[in-house]
Amino acid sequence: MPVQIKKKIPLDLKGVPVGKKASVKKEVGEYIIDQIFDHLERGKSPVKGEGKFKKLTAPYAKAEKGGRTTPNLELEGDLKDATQAKNNQSGVTVGIFDDGEIPKADGHNQFSGEAKAWAKQKKFPKRRFIPDEGQEFVTKIMKGIDEIIAENRAPTKKRLTVQTDSISEREFSASQRVKKSVETEEFVRIELDDILDDRSILDELFRQGL
Repeated sequence: MPVQIKKKIPLDLKGVPVGKKASVKKEVGEYIIDQIFDHLERGKSPVKGEGKFKKLTAPYAKAEKGGRTTPNLELEGDLKDATQAKNNQSGVTVGIFDDGEIPKADGHNQFSGEAKAWAKQKKFPKRRFIPDEGQEFVTKIMKGIDEIIAENRAPTKKRLTVQTDSISEREFSASQRVKKSVETEEFVRIELDDILDDRSILDELFRQGL
């Protein structure tokens, strides 16, 4: 099977509305491609653990790059144009989608045994810009992916917790107070009626000037 310079990146899209998942994948893919080019322009690998690229020799830089010794893998632009991102079922696939550019990309990334042997013979430095098996992009890129997904997740609905026991106790206490108040008022009204009905008590009250 011919070597593939591609990396499948699964995405945790839990919480992202179904109708937005495809567009979120596309946004993540575009972000990764931008980050790859940004790192290459600075002569750095976007792959975690790979670090900076070896500087170009002065004669080569003078002849091909206008004297610039920072390698950015952009001589004719074909390799850059072939580096793309496409949606897949579980996330995105990033890599080289032009078969004609795969040998050149393999020479830089050194995925295959042939590319590694050729690089060793020619003393050609590795300039990996696509993660191999067991590798991932640098932390900054992975964090950026997570942030894009988080921004597109649906807001979490807050659950209202009602403490029914406490409310029942308060309602019971309040009802008891009302009941007692009514009972007290009824008692006072009854006692007053008894006084008004007793003539001797009224005569005594009038005698004392009350």
